[in-house]
Amino acid sequence: MSNLGIWIGFSFAALCVLGILYAALATRTPADVSPRQLNLVILIAGGLVGWVVGMLITPVSPKEQAVFSDTGRALSTFVTGYLVAKIDRIFDIAMKKDENVNGLFVGRLLMFVSMFALGVLATFVWRSYVHLS
Repeated sequence: MSNLGIWIGFSFAALCVLGILYAALATRTPADVSPRQLNLVILIAGGLVGWVVGMLITPVSPKEQAVFSDTGRALSTFVTGYLVAKIDRIFDIAMKKDENVNGLFVGRLLMFVSMFALGVLATFVWRSYVHLS
């Protein structure tokens, strides 16, 4: 059963690499990125970040628990500090009528958050209930 999990992980990573390569190679410059390619990269990034967070919150061995707790603590400290430093700017943007926050931005943010949640959930379920070690 553990070999299946490794191959599923490799397959997911390979699909992500292919999607990013498609988006990167189909353009000449970053300004040439089509909305479809940008959406694909946003979805892949959300899934990959969710996969990493899912791995960090579900250690399957005492060794992983020791390593992941330190890594998770460092990452959460960095992210929290960054968000606290930017909270006033985020609040200003949200309250001000501005063209920067439109339906497209909100849709892409929701795509990222949805794939992030799916990545965390899939990794959590696999490592908590399916993975046998």
